[in-house]
Amino acid sequence: MQRPLTISLALITALALALPARAATPTEITALSATASGSTVSVSGKVTYGGEDPFLVGQDGTGDNLGGAAGGAVGLDLQRLFISQPGANQNLLFTIDVGSLTGGGVPQAFQYNWDVAVDGGADAGGGNWSIKAMAAGTGSSGDTEPYAAIYSCVPDPDSPTGGFTCSEVQRLTVAFDAEAGEIRITVPASAIGAKSGSTIDAWARNGQPVWVRTSAAGALTGFVTADDMTHDTYTMPVRLTELAVVPAGTPEADVAYTRTVTPSANGSFSASFPGTASGAYDVWARACSAGACTTGSAPVTVG
Repeated sequence: MQRPLTISLALITALALALPARAATPTEITALSATASGSTVSVSGKVTYGGEDPFLVGQDGTGDNLGGAAGGAVGLDLQRLFISQPGANQNLLFTIDVGSLTGGGVPQAFQYNWDVAVDGGADAGGGNWSIKAMAAGTGSSGDTEPYAAIYSCVPDPDSPTGGFTCSEVQRLTVAFDAEAGEIRITVPASAIGAKSGSTIDAWARNGQPVWVRTSAAGALTGFVTADDMTHDTYTMPVRLTELAVVPAGTPEADVAYTRTVTPSANGSFSASFPGTASGAYDVWARACSAGACTTGSAPVTVG
């Protein structure tokens, strides 16, 4: 059972501002307005969170794979691993750099596996997941499209060695980029129980967490390991939007944000501040992603 997360507004703000800025595209407040009805100030706006460039989490030696240079030419040499949240949405991008994918890889002879523990894994109230991909379909000789899926892995109470049982929960979008020598797998954060600030660790379920292995007639069961590796912890960008209503003319540096809002899927947000005394005010909004913040303000008069 997942443990509830309790965290203060001050701590969330500190985390957002203290993390090194990784945003590749800027966070923008694209709309902000405020109106007053009686003593209630209503605020609405829209934010677009910035995305980040692929974040290097692991490196492996070149040429240490099965088959040496020949094996490396067809995608058997794991070299670098990247994780990122590249856009404004909640999708994560898992990238496996194999150096070369001549001919697009070997469609039904090899499979790629990436095991991760989110927020400490099951033992810490998080989750354990296996991401699998093949260059063609699900293993049928008639499939031509790349295949990828996320598998939920739960402790097996009948296993004498503390093993896990993994079951497919969702198909994923994957690109085998022959020119770049990369396998890029798009994983919705919600599919693995990840959220703003979540940690993603390599999970050594069965040897090294990331591997490429031979398959039997395209089946998702590995036999001979061609190459494997591990990686460092990745932390999802802390995404935060805060609001404040302050007397008109208050310097930006003196604005104390008192309300957090959760934007909808399209970035829209709204909030109300009842019991506001008569007078002239400025409504401020601050939006942060990966430690990079932007602000905006709008005037409103009460009474």
